[in-house]
Amino acid sequence: IAAAEAAHAPSRWKEFGLTLKGVVDVDDRAVMARVQRERDRFVGFVVQGIESIPAADRIRGYARFVGPHRLRVDEHTDVEFSRAVIATGSSPLHPPEFPFDDPRVHDSNEILQLQALPRRLVVVGGGVIGLATAYYLAKNHKMTNIAVVEKGWIGGGNTGRNTTIIRSNYLYDESAQLYDHAVKLWEGLSQ
Repeated sequence: IAAAEAAHAPSRWKEFGLTLKGVVDVDDRAVMARVQRERDRFVGFVVQGIESIPAADRIRGYARFVGPHRLRVDEHTDVEFSRAVIATGSSPLHPPEFPFDDPRVHDSNEILQLQALPRRLVVVGGGVIGLATAYYLAKNHKMTNIAVVEKGWIGGGNTGRNTTIIRSNYLYDESAQLYDHAVKLWEGLSQ
């Protein structure tokens, strides 16, 4: 997305791997190198933010719910809360029927490691990551030969069930109150 925005700022084109030859020419290798730098920079911010929390306020371990407002961490520490944010992270699924040892097959983490993008692509999985990947590649890299394959429905999974709403709207009490108010307003709208 940043590369597309950069196309409107010619003074920064070289930084994004873009040159003008009658039309905008995209240097896939330079774009992917920037994507990798930006990913690493973002991860660095997250790690720095976590490490800035005083050690006395951080608990590292495996947690499980032992009550509606209580977690137990590694069987030694109980934590009480009014709201919990479950952000377990994610990792790509590697179904056995796909040959991940084939150099043409990549998961969503590996595609960010490519030196250059393929000209044709099949995205298996039409959830938020698969759709975002297909959209990004089509919009910003002019890929027109992308197929998204999904066994359920496009946009299904956790995104389709709106469970990702917890992270963005219930992290802070103020945000939760605002979201609850918005839901009440929405429920009051006429069809």
